[in-house]
Amino acid sequence: MILHTIAVLLLLSGQQGSGQQGTDQPVAPQSVAQQSDADAVRDLRTSAQRQLDRSIAQLNELRDRVTTEKLPLAQRITLLEEQLAEERRLNGDVSRRVTPAISTS
Repeated sequence: MILHTIAVLLLLSGQQGSGQQGTDQPVAPQSVAQQSDADAVRDLRTSAQRQLDRSIAQLNELRDRVTTEKLPLAQRITLLEEQLAEERRLNGDVSRRVTPAISTS
């Protein structure tokens, strides 16, 4: 089907740019099949453009969401890292106090 569509496009573009206009030879009207193929190509192009537009809109929504959520998440991570550092400091203090007591007993 894709090769058929490409062939139709080539035929159509060849008819438009072949220099037939302005000659004494009459230009044959497009056959029903050629018109149908041209309509199919136009429909495919329109459908692909709509899908691209939807995908771009979804991408933009996701980018906005990431931007919105990024700062609060970074702030939360910083807070948790600070809490972890404090817990490690306290753990170290307790370990230093307990170790001598265990050694003397």
